[in-house]
Parts: sequence; structure tokens; C-alpha cells
Amino acid sequence: MPIEPAAPQVPQPPLFPALALFRRRPPECVDSNIRFEERWAEDNPELLPICAAELARVTLDAIFVSNSYTLRALRQVRCNIPIVFAAVADPVGQGFVESLARPGGNITGFASREFDHTTIVLELLKKLDPTMDHITFMYDPAQPAAAGVWTEIEVAAPLLGLRASRVPVRTAGEIEQAFAELAKVPKGGVYLQGSPTTDRHGQLIALLALQHRIPALHDLRYFVESGGLASYAPDDKDLCRRAASYVDRIFKREKPSDLPVQLPTKFQMTINLKTERVLGLHISPDLLALADESSNELMPGSGQKRRTCSTVDCLLSPCVDGSGLARDFFTCAAVVGAAMCSAC
Repeated sequence: MPIEPAAPQVPQPPLFPALALFRRRPPECVDSNIRFEERWAEDNPELLPICAAELARVTLDAIFVSNSYTLRALRQVRCNIPIVFAAVADPVGQGFVESLARPGGNITGFASREFDHTTIVLELLKKLDPTMDHITFMYDPAQPAAAGVWTEIEVAAPLLGLRASRVPVRTAGEIEQAFAELAKVPKGGVYLQGSPTTDRHGQLIALLALQHRIPALHDLRYFVESGGLASYAPDDKDLCRRAASYVDRIFKREKPSDLPVQLPTKFQMTINLKTERVLGLHISPDLLALADESSNELMPGSGQKRRTCSTVDCLLSPCVDGSGLARDFFTCAAVVGAAMCSAC
């Protein structure tokens, strides 16, 4: 069942415009009739296996997925249809493909992390607050890629003069408790990995970080729209455009096992300047010049539209008014089956 559009005041996760870009396809893709089968898990991850089983029974030439949760559900129902993914972290470590160069099997696509992604994130946090001396990794223990990210943090943090710790969170109560403990130790920062838990409670996390004066960086841009300090992540729209080109090649009878998994090439860094001022930070002009968007007036609870100043133009962006949260980027992910349809 199609998901209802989010209310205007709620920041929209990047999946939905990205999915529209996938459906339009790059101009070099095959110009044929294509039938789309879409399945939505809404806000309930328990629906993912049902959606996956339904698609596995449909005659399709390819399936597009936009996260590891949906991809895992398809693996569990032993779906043999060619699958192209976008925005999946560590596809080798999670067992989806044999290697990046030779994925093997029926799965390939575009990963959401580069090899030095974690190092860049920690460097960014350090630049946001040069006095920072320790970093806490806040993660959902149900996120399989979290273990690999933590291993990278353990290696990168000492090189930047940072101590590292981690705290698993599953509920709003655990998030509140975690921030209360973090507030007892000054000069700390938080890195949040995208997951159903951290995304569902994105506004709460932004509010707690402000309340306790803790710099926090998230994997997803709409965390900044909810009042968070900063985000750094691959451009999901670009990943979906590129995924469409792989689906096109599969339509032309290429095998997923012959299409190497590719890493992201475009990244987005967004900084909320009003949150910066509330936290008492003084971000250097050089760092601001690197930001794709510097949001001057995005704060949770204001209930008013504010102007967001981009480095290249200006645009109006809605502000969260406390009436709702952005829909979960992961469990709302669409599974799109694309089939050549000469009769359409």
C-alpha cells in the first residue's frame, strides 16, 4: 500500500525524491515500457519479510532496494531475481556480496560508505569543536553494519587525539539515559549511525543534544533539519540515479555478478548554524565553505518556516514544530520490482 505523504512541517527523508529519480532513469537507459511493482513497509519493519515474499513470487526482471534491512529480507526468502541496491553499508561485511569487484550471486549495487568514511566523520566532529577530546558512537545494536563502524572508530579516534566509547540505544528512554550520562563528561561529541531507532527519534536526539550542549553528527541530512548540528553522508539521490543505470544493464541481459559494487562519489555535508551558536561553537569559515548547505534558522519547536542559505542559492525549508517526526528512512524503504513489459 503506498505510503501517505508526510505532513508539510515534517522533514522528508531523502528516499522519496531519490526513488522518483530512480523511476525516471538516466537518459541513456533503455527506452521501453516498464512495469513497476512497489511494496512499502510503512513504519513497521516486521512487514519487510511479507513485502519481500510477495515480490519474490512476482515475475520480475530486477528488484531495486535502498537499504540493508530490505535486502536482508529478500535474502531470507531466497529471492533469485537480480537485485540492485543503493545506500547499503558494508555489503561485503554483511554477506550480501562476495567482494566489491566480483559480487557473485544475484546482488550488486552501490554502497553507502567509502573506505575512509569514519575517519572523515571524526575529523569533521573535531573541526566542529576543536576542544573535543572524546567521541561516543551511538548506534542501534540491530544494525549489522554497526560492528564494522565501531572497529573503524577504534582505529581512527586515537590518531585524532580522541578517546572513543559506544552506547547501544533501542528506545527513546535509552536515548534519554545515554545523553544524561554523556552530559556528565565535558568536551565530548556524538556520532549517530543511521538506523530505524536513530531516525525514528531524530528530533528527540537533536533536542537532547541541544539541551546537554553536546555536538552531534548524523548520517542523514534531515537530522540537521530537525535541529541537529551537522550531517555528512553520500548523496542518496546520486546513488539511486546510478542504481537505475545498473537496472538498465540487467534489462540488457548483463548479470549482477558481472557488475562490480561501486562506492559513493558524491557526498553532502550540512551544518546548522543556529545550532552552532546555541552550542557556543565557532566554526571556521574554511569548514563552512565546504558545507553544501549552511542552515541558519532550522531549530526544533519553532513552528515557523525559515530561510535556509545554501552556498549556491537560497531556499525555503520547513521546520519541525513538534507535531511529528520524519518517517523512518529504513523501514519506509520501497522495494521496487521493475519488469520489461511489452504489453504495457
